[in-house]
Amino acid sequence: MEAGQYVCSHEKCGKIFSRKDYLIRHQINHQNIRPFACQQCNLPFTRSDLLEKHYNSKSHRKKKVDLFIRHDEEEDDTKESPPKRTKVNNPIPELIEIQYTPQSIQNDLPSTSVGNYLWLFEDQFDEFESTIENTPDLTQPSSHTYTSSPDPSINQANSEKVEINDLRRQEIIDLLNLDQFDQYSTTRLNYFLDLFWDRFSPMFPFIHYATFSPSDVDIYLITIMINIGMAHSPIIEEYEHSIDMAKVFRRLIFDAVGDRVVLPLSLMQALLLHNFECKYYGDKLTYEMAQLFHGTNVNFLRFTGYFDELQEPNVIRLSSTTESDDKEYYKQWHTWIHYECCKRTAYFAFICDSQHGTLFKHQALSAFALQLELPCTDAVWNANDPKKFQDEYFKQPHGLLFSRPKLKFDTNDQNYNSIASGPSMQMAKAGGEWPSFLWSLRSMMLPYKEDQKEYSMDCYSQFSRFIILHGLVSICWDMRWRGLFDLGIVSKKKLNDLSGKLQRSFTNWRGYLDLHIANANDYAIGNNRKLNSTVALNNYGLSIMFWANITSFQLALVSLYADTASIVKFATDYLITNDIDFKGPSRNYQLIESWARSPNGKSSVYEASRFIRILLSNDSDTISSIPHIPWTLFISCLVIWSFEVKRDCPDGLQSRGSMQLSYFKYTMKPNDSLDEQVSHKDATEYVSMILDESDEFIETSEVFWKRQQLVVGILAYGLIYFRKIKWRYTSELTKTLIGILEKQQGNY
Repeated sequence: MEAGQYVCSHEKCGKIFSRKDYLIRHQINHQNIRPFACQQCNLPFTRSDLLEKHYNSKSHRKKKVDLFIRHDEEEDDTKESPPKRTKVNNPIPELIEIQYTPQSIQNDLPSTSVGNYLWLFEDQFDEFESTIENTPDLTQPSSHTYTSSPDPSINQANSEKVEINDLRRQEIIDLLNLDQFDQYSTTRLNYFLDLFWDRFSPMFPFIHYATFSPSDVDIYLITIMINIGMAHSPIIEEYEHSIDMAKVFRRLIFDAVGDRVVLPLSLMQALLLHNFECKYYGDKLTYEMAQLFHGTNVNFLRFTGYFDELQEPNVIRLSSTTESDDKEYYKQWHTWIHYECCKRTAYFAFICDSQHGTLFKHQALSAFALQLELPCTDAVWNANDPKKFQDEYFKQPHGLLFSRPKLKFDTNDQNYNSIASGPSMQMAKAGGEWPSFLWSLRSMMLPYKEDQKEYSMDCYSQFSRFIILHGLVSICWDMRWRGLFDLGIVSKKKLNDLSGKLQRSFTNWRGYLDLHIANANDYAIGNNRKLNSTVALNNYGLSIMFWANITSFQLALVSLYADTASIVKFATDYLITNDIDFKGPSRNYQLIESWARSPNGKSSVYEASRFIRILLSNDSDTISSIPHIPWTLFISCLVIWSFEVKRDCPDGLQSRGSMQLSYFKYTMKPNDSLDEQVSHKDATEYVSMILDESDEFIETSEVFWKRQQLVVGILAYGLIYFRKIKWRYTSELTKTLIGILEKQQGNY
């Protein structure tokens, strides 16, 4: 045997490997342990990569299609559609201009981080080259097929307002069987439904307003929509009732699911909405239940085929001359909207999963599971009748026929070294008429090339950019938590290269968002006559979706440079020790100490400060109603506190024990309530010190002490912010910050 070869010692095997880690991975196959199983095919596997390979096999895909078609045959499509009605779209809000300058921050993820599939980070788009040479003839049927039956709840266009009637109200009351729910009139329930459309749906548009029929939709879906609206009510008693209702609803909906694996769209949407409400709008109990059932909901979507079995139905040009033509208009719209709702529902689940991984360390989905095209434009989604839908659909720019726009800053520099080509992803869709999720995700990794073909920017709505951002977050989670054997990356140099390219992807994402906003502004005020009218196909105004994108971007950067789960654990461990310089043998303690002394520590504090500045400068109900804002503020406060507690003291200051910090500075007599004005002032000063610090700045002992005091102001600001939010689960976040403040005051 040659040197450097490793032989399997198992009887009748004797396979030879060039590396020891390959041998170790191979030897797992000889063990009679198969923890990774495909629930549909009833096949167990020894390794997760073998299960993933099985998922992409023809036999597994055929099994999924069989289940999907069998389910469709059971769908009830006998309900009559209501009379045809029309609805007027809301005007596009005034667009604003956002300035953003990317920072040159060193990115070296900890050596414990690992990269993900190498193909994602290749600098060439070889297998994604478009085969489209000319503009496709959109008057002909597309090559895609669609096998799913539309959901019976999707009906003809609604009138100006979607409302439930008295009969539907009684059905909801009978379902819940809660005494406190009997007091709500039909008018009040319609108010809650309006709150759902106004506060929740703009950020997660996966239920189609124009074709939504409250009378025909699944009873579980309309009930949970009303309950989410009730959670947004300004009346505290109504919010409290929504929590009681959520706890009852959990048992009801799982009784409705029964022993089914493949679910109808409306029931799948109800499951996802309920879990989201429990996690972000409920109390501690519902929040814990949401974590418990998160993976179950993802698996329902997986078994139903929403992640990779959806194909776009044909859309052809029609000219209405007869009643038969009108029916064909409606049928085409009806089928296509169902496809789009299925796709958007899958993306909603993916967004929830990415946030779940970032905030709670547990992620059930890989970004590579979504073999889907991105959502359509806002204009197509908001079309309120079949003819309007057709007009807007054919306005969409199709195909890889556009040159990639160059951003104002250059990401093609020496910090982004090329890496060796990795294995290609044959299952990833090549460039077609509309951008796919994986194609768009990978395009964010690429440096600018003048001859690079790209889809038009006008294909991407703010919701699509929200999805792509969470794809990058998911990749970041993969790099931090997946095992070396799963990803096949053992070289530290490759790992560092991938980390640099991941930073570039976030910078590109924000750059293209800003460019799209600038183009929309120019088109709205007529500054640039060269812009195509397709710019107006998407809403890039000052909306909930805009703020969700901006704040999620900051959370993504914080999670890129800091292990958020370890930060929270560090704070929890601190609360059960006796002094601020507590030392522990745990690996987590060592990671935090190392992180606080690294460039990543400074980078994460910088991004956390940028997020807090957004809140300090925009104190509005719109931002505070975004579900991830409380958790992002909590993480940002802990990142700043952990960094300041564990970073090195400057020369002349040997220990933090010599400092005198004041918690009482932020309280007011006679009831010791927090002083919002002082807290806001100190939080603003700390953020300014971090964001405005020059490269030549040399920290003195006095500045170090001042920053330590201002961190107390950051925590006090977080406390005040949480106390303004009614979501009851935030009481747990409040307890942590109070514990830190009280303990630091006692230690100092």
